[in-house]
Amino acid sequence: MPARVLLIEDSAETARLLAGALGAGSDPFEVAAACSARDGLAHLAAHPVDCVLLDYRLPDADGLECLRTIRQRHPDLPVVVITGAGSEEVAVEAMKLGASDYLVKHGKYLVTVPVVVREALGRRELERTAAHYRSALRSSRREASRLRRELRERYR
Repeated sequence: MPARVLLIEDSAETARLLAGALGAGSDPFEVAAACSARDGLAHLAAHPVDCVLLDYRLPDADGLECLRTIRQRHPDLPVVVITGAGSEEVAVEAMKLGASDYLVKHGKYLVTVPVVVREALGRRELERTAAHYRSALRSSRREASRLRRELRERYR
């Protein structure tokens, strides 16, 4: 099953290009598009997605405001912020708010987008695996501690 990407982008032409880049190749993504923050958040509430590609400049909200809302509702969902007018301040703020990555729409960014989305999905999977093993380790330690207490009681 292909990974599902929600593209929140107000420019129809840019959305078409991004969807084409994400849908191409040997392992294409399933892409859904929304043209505003409101529509994107509504889609997220109604449909499961694996990653969000979020434009910084939207008609009804800036991307950081939308990112805050996504983080509150879906804290583990990878979100890649993209913008046509990049600035270091916006990039730093996006990363502080929990963006998985930040891309500027210039040059060969259409080639880069699928790679960045795959990396974000890979990091999320690694984080899930690490959390699983940390939980298993805590359980093992509790069990070992319980068994040590039981042995001490038994052989006093």
